[in-house]
Amino acid sequence: MTITFAEQQYEASVWRPSMGRIADTIAYDSETTVVEDPAVVPEFVIGSAFGGGKAYFIRRQDLLGFWKTHEGCKVFMHSAGFDMEVAA
Repeated sequence: MTITFAEQQYEASVWRPSMGRIADTIAYDSETTVVEDPAVVPEFVIGSAFGGGKAYFIRRQDLLGFWKTHEGCKVFMHSAGFDMEVAA
């Protein structure tokens, strides 16, 4: 799959643990189910990460492995508290 952003194209694929670390600095975001009640944490649907050259989608079953593999990385998030809460 190719994603266009700021007039540039980037390849995107599903991240698998066998791929290892994608970069030492990454951007991360998560998508969730629709928030019906703000007092309830929505369910994680899929994560996305970008290391500067390629985008990756992180499936729920690979999420723990993704964070273990990227331990010590510099991570940028728009809503870090929310993204980490839904990942728990």
